Amino acid sequence: MSASGPIRTGSGGFLTSGADTTSPTPISSSTSSASTGPNGEFKNKDDFLKTMYPLAVSASKELGGVDPNALLTQWGFESAWGSKPSGKYNYFGIKADKSWKGESKTVGTTEFINGKETKMPDAFRSYGSPEEAVDDYVNFLKKNKRYEKAGVFETKTSGEYFSALQKAGYATDPEYAK
Repeated sequence: MSASGPIRTGSGGFLTSGADTTSPTPISSSTSSASTGPNGEFKNKDDFLKTMYPLAVSASKELGGVDPNALLTQWGFESAWGSKPSGKYNYFGIKADKSWKGESKTVGTTEFINGKETKMPDAFRSYGSPEEAVDDYVNFLKKNKRYEKAGVFETKTSGEYFSALQKAGYATDPEYAK
């Protein structure tokens, strides 16, 4: 699930940081208020990264210090860098199961059932803003004990984070952590 190489923008720029050369880190920590479409779609990857990076830093602190670049990479992977959220502002692919009391949106998805890739419709959570979405992402991981049991909150690298998510059953794709 790693991004491919350093990420650079034409307006302000993004660089990779530390030993993990596959994750985006903004040069500037200033918050951008890029506009989104009616379902939270970002116009481009740069706007997604500028808007979501401060939220990833905040979420990182609540998730035990998970690398914020790992969060950005996962969110970018799940939503095509914010251009295709699963539900309104849902950049994470979190489904609207029976415990979800908020809005939802049914969209086509690919699941792996008994090892077989299957395309099907499914309901995904919807939110009112990127901030609300990230808050729910954090709460979703923290309240579902399977993530703690899989070691999600003890990870220090992107690879460890993705492996722990897969171990906890975040996605049905057997190659999700790769």
